[in-house]
Amino acid sequence: MMGNLREVKVGRYLCVLALLLLSVEGVGFAATLRSGAPVGLQALHQPLALLPASAAVFLLAVLKGTLPGERGIFWLALAAVVVVLAFSLPLLSSTPDETERHAAPGRADRVLVLEDYRDFEFPYVQIYVEQGSGPTARRWYAGGVSLDDLVGVGWDGPDRIKVTHAPTEKKREVQLVELAPDGAPRTRAK
Repeated sequence: MMGNLREVKVGRYLCVLALLLLSVEGVGFAATLRSGAPVGLQALHQPLALLPASAAVFLLAVLKGTLPGERGIFWLALAAVVVVLAFSLPLLSSTPDETERHAAPGRADRVLVLEDYRDFEFPYVQIYVEQGSGPTARRWYAGGVSLDDLVGVGWDGPDRIKVTHAPTEKKREVQLVELAPDGAPRTRAK
């Protein structure tokens, strides 16, 4: 009887660990959605590592935390985790390719970052500005442009980004994205 209580306690601790792993992923995911969030928080978003790890720990918690006569709960939890992972991992696996990083002219603490998303039907480029260095650096979303229409992205001075795209073969459009002193874009490229 004492061994069963110990296993139930271990199962509870493992369940807390699984929730902690999910919380870390949640914080990282929320930081990626917020423009200007610290890069260190955005780095916590690792769905391909944290979601399967938390699922495995959760299944182990259910296996350890149930008594031998209650193993049906384990198989039900296993089926639920497999179904959730089967549908969520393909959606989360399309990670961007960081294609370019350019320091601003005269500003070593400000970097233009371009990320390509090619796994979709309409590939596009996300434009970011990083201000600072290390995990406390801030990353600001400066816009997104279709990769098919993009001609070029670059600095047009230390506080301005120039985005050139051609929606038609004969017409070129230039957008200027002005930056605030903290690096936050005042406008966004579209």
